[in-house]
Amino acid sequence: CYISLDLAFIREDGVIAEIYHLEPGYLEERPPSTRSIDDYRFALEMPESWFKNNGVQVGDYVDGIIQLNDR
Repeated sequence: CYISLDLAFIREDGVIAEIYHLEPGYLEERPPSTRSIDDYRFALEMPESWFKNNGVQVGDYVDGIIQLNDR
């Protein structure tokens, strides 16, 4: 990726479990990957500081998460 991003890992029930800041990795042959501390269903990438600027934090609920098991 060529821009700074923030990454939220989201549980299947729509609750944000972790948020990480990601720096661009275009100067490296293979940029480091970011891994969650647990297994989560979703990951949401947003522009740098989007979560902070919009008051979104760990523990918040993301409305509209599709329950894939219900299909």
